[in-house]
Amino acid sequence: MISGIDRPGEIARNGRETVTLIANSLARRAADAPQPGTFAARPFTEAHLR
Repeated sequence: MISGIDRPGEIARNGRETVTLIANSLARRAADAPQPGTFAARPFTEAHLR
């Protein structure tokens, strides 16, 4: 919730900035998640469990 903003221009600007921040955050999450059908860059071994 954002308070103290009462001019339509400020409300619109803050809305655009907020949407951009959320979209970028979601894009980073999607890029970090492994995609189905992809393979690991290096093999998984028992050493990774230690």
